Parts: sequence; C-alpha cells; structure tokens
Amino acid sequence: MKQFLLEDVKAFTTHLFLQPTFDRFFLREATFKTAATFSIDGSANADYFDSDAQIYEHVRWEAIRPLAFSIIKGNRLPVGFQIVLYPDEETLTELGGEQILEIASRRNVTRFYLNLSYKNRLLTCTTGTSYAEFTVDKSAEEAWDQAVRALLSRMQIAAT
Repeated sequence: MKQFLLEDVKAFTTHLFLQPTFDRFFLREATFKTAATFSIDGSANADYFDSDAQIYEHVRWEAIRPLAFSIIKGNRLPVGFQIVLYPDEETLTELGGEQILEIASRRNVTRFYLNLSYKNRLLTCTTGTSYAEFTVDKSAEEAWDQAVRALLSRMQIAAT
C-alpha cells in the first residue's frame, strides 16, 4: 500500500471526471460531500440490464462519471470525496504488464484498488491490494504501486 499526494488536483480531476482515463475501472463505492452527502454503491443491479448483457459485480466508472461530475461541479469546490476503483484484468495488464497478473495469481490477489480521497483541498491516491489469504510477500503490492506510479507519470501528474 502506498499513498500518493497528487500535486495537481485540477489536472487529475480533469482525467477523473471529464476524460475516459478511468472509464474501464470498476466503481466499488463513492461518497461526495457538497451541500449534502451523496453515496454511491457501485454494485451492479442485475434487474436494470438487458437479460443478454454481461453483468459484472460492479458498474464501470464510465457509467457513473457523468453523474459524479454533476454532483461536484459548480461555483464551489466540494467539501470532499472518496472514490474506490479497481481495474479489470485487461486494464490491469495494460498498467502493469503480464507480470502483474502472474504475481497476482501466485499470491492469491483478489483485487487491486485505487482509493481516491479529496479533503481540505488535498487529493490523495492510495493503492490497495486484497488477498484471498494472508501472506507476508509484498511483491503484488509493490507491482501495483509501480503500475499506479507509471499511470500517474503517463498522465503527467506529479505525486509525492
């Protein structure tokens, strides 16, 4: 687990809310604090989709992004928000290469997370790794941390 302080909040939030950078990630949950608090459970509602549609456990960020942006846009900055995203296997491979999938498989990783938190005008991105069983080996976490750092670099977002 690594926490990155994102130095250019505007540039990152442009990627997050206005560009398709994170569209293929799944949304686990989100909370936005503006004039009121809005909570979004990213769990997919099977009844909403066509019967022949492939339904995942959670909805993709692209489905929620316009709604999320409508909640935070306006003349005032939001008080804060928290968004938990995770990549699908294809996106994970693009971010970390085939080796991250191999490491994940060997270490019983169930999911890699991006936890985005905006509070007091500071934006942080914290990586997370979920395992099926306990391990002291941190190679999967380290691979995910490197993949996220590389993503931020490609986005030209300075992170400390």
